[in-house]
Amino acid sequence: MHNMIIIQCIGFVAAGLLIGSFQCKRSRLMFFFQMCSGIAYIIHFYLLGALSGSGSQLCTILRGFVYSQHGKKWADWKGWPVLIVFLNLAASLLTWKNAMSLLPFIGTAGTTIAGAKGNGKHVRLMNLFVCCPAWLIYDIYSHSIAGMMCETFILCSIIISVIRFGWKALDGDGEDRGENRDDEPKGIVNGSNQEE
Repeated sequence: MHNMIIIQCIGFVAAGLLIGSFQCKRSRLMFFFQMCSGIAYIIHFYLLGALSGSGSQLCTILRGFVYSQHGKKWADWKGWPVLIVFLNLAASLLTWKNAMSLLPFIGTAGTTIAGAKGNGKHVRLMNLFVCCPAWLIYDIYSHSIAGMMCETFILCSIIISVIRFGWKALDGDGEDRGENRDDEPKGIVNGSNQEE
């Protein structure tokens, strides 16, 4: 019983980081928080015996690192999303237990595809309609209390960010209001830098 409390606490740390990530207006900071969450979730799911969840979280960390480095030549390679989705699928197949093993793949692949656009609006929409439902079902299956609560809070957090910033402000990562700083990406359109 004591071990299960510790396992769930690790999950709550991961959930807190992930929920907080959606309050970041800039994609770079959002992906950084998601990487930190991924590390905690790897441990959490591994300790629960939910290896497909851990495998998908490894891909989440890679994805977050690559996307947070937008603007660097190696990170702007157009093949990253495809490679990350492929690695995620491989992780799901290597940790295959049953059909539920596909749910972490679906959740992570959805965010990878949306994140490739470098657009906070697309990331939030994908989480709202694809990723959260897939992860919620997997969390119930794997007995991740923190995961179940996290998906509910993510939905609320996405709605709050839309109320705070509006869909239009999230669409261009702040560039419409001239809020980009030199250390932030200017936006991605079809995988290439959009210069102002």
